[in-house]
Amino acid sequence: MPTINTLAAQLIRRASGDLARIVTLTAPDRLEWSPLDEGRTVLDQVIEVAKATEIGARTLEARGRIKLDPREFDEHKAKCATIADALASLSQATDRIVAVIEAFPPQHWDDTINLPFGEGVDRSFAELAMMHYWHMTYHYAQIAYIQTLYGDKESW
Repeated sequence: MPTINTLAAQLIRRASGDLARIVTLTAPDRLEWSPLDEGRTVLDQVIEVAKATEIGARTLEARGRIKLDPREFDEHKAKCATIADALASLSQATDRIVAVIEAFPPQHWDDTINLPFGEGVDRSFAELAMMHYWHMTYHYAQIAYIQTLYGDKESW
């Protein structure tokens, strides 16, 4: 039976690869296309996932809440001007969180952390690790949906 460390690392690595694959199958002219000029672009979603994953790695490393600079996301977005930049950032963030998860002390998976998503959002570190798997698969589905909106019903 796999450990939390092994399973979380494996699922996150797989979800990151799946996300990168579906992005590469997206028509190049649709990577920065916004459905109805209101929806989020594929590029924007990959940038978000990469940054959130990197923040998650830092949080797991610290085993507690970390201080975030409000400019951090905007600075990251500016560095990811192209899909290649965003995918490289996702790959680096994935490598980092996987390494942190693999080294995480198993006796601390049940410890809890209050997350900055409003008041009273306490989660175990195991749940926090798995949130990144969920986050990647959630955006995979959004990108698959974007593909259907422009007529691609086969890439995902």
